[in-house]
Amino acid sequence: MLSPASDPVTIRAMTRTILIYGVTLAAAALALEWLEYRYITRLFAAEIYIALIAVLFTALGAWAGHKLTRKAPPPVFETNHAAVRALAITARELETLALLADGLANKEIARTLGISPNT
Repeated sequence: MLSPASDPVTIRAMTRTILIYGVTLAAAALALEWLEYRYITRLFAAEIYIALIAVLFTALGAWAGHKLTRKAPPPVFETNHAAVRALAITARELETLALLADGLANKEIARTLGISPNT
């Protein structure tokens, strides 16, 4: 089974996000050059442009960070009925295993099942 990071769809999505981010950065750099930075800064205060550039790159970085660090949904717990019969696992034990597979901690499992964590 492929890990979520090596999934071709995930790699394709990450590559697409990185390319969009790179193209946007290149377009911003080109726009700054095209606007003849020195000419425009004589008309308006340089601090305004610095603030606008900072806001632009902060928003772009936050967008890329959100896209690249999105978590994949957890895998669905599938019951192996042959193993359940062979190991003679009860329904309650199977329910506990399903909660454990969902990533719950021992205390959370105990709270969900209404039992003591020591049980």
